[in-house]
Amino acid sequence: MTKAQVRKKFRELQRENRKRENDLLEKALTCGALDVESYENDYMLPKTIMHVICKTMAGDWGLFTKEQDEEAKNLKCFL
Repeated sequence: MTKAQVRKKFRELQRENRKRENDLLEKALTCGALDVESYENDYMLPKTIMHVICKTMAGDWGLFTKEQDEEAKNLKCFL
């Protein structure tokens, strides 16, 4: 695989992620778990929602093999 191919496929995954993020945001806002009106007009609630969405989506992108998991852990050290 070339770097250009990786970039292309990564951008495709980003588009899918945006759709999933928006779906999860709407679910968070309508599920009844949050009292949105009680929050200040700052970034605390959006950051909280983003944190939960990222953790949820991390599970969506689980790796398939032990080797892939090890490679991901190694890469995380460099980011």
